Amino acid sequence: MRAQLQAQRNRNSSATDAPDGADELRAGKARRWRISFPKLAPIEVLFTPEATRVEALAACDGAVEATPIHEGARRTATAAEADELRALVATILAGASDYERSEALATAVADPTAALACFRVLAGSNR
Repeated sequence: MRAQLQAQRNRNSSATDAPDGADELRAGKARRWRISFPKLAPIEVLFTPEATRVEALAACDGAVEATPIHEGARRTATAAEADELRALVATILAGASDYERSEALATAVADPTAALACFRVLAGSNR
């Protein structure tokens, strides 16, 4: 009976009561996961599209734990950031398909601070 009540409460809670991204976490999917390995520091991994815990663990050889990371509210890229991201994506993903570059850019523009930090490092290592 207690399990049935909890299941009903979970079904009745609305997305407006939950923080941004919590409905995806309840559904078992998340875009960002903290992946833990034995004797190593955990890493954060971004999945597009969102992944389940099982998918996140399967994608990372040797992983022993996967914890979803709440994404919170973000801002979109300014025009200057979008231009820089477009150039970085074109450089880093020069050999990728148009679809892959488009997906990468859409994801990057949604979180410009993290994307710029990551893509600037990648562009520097490609030189």
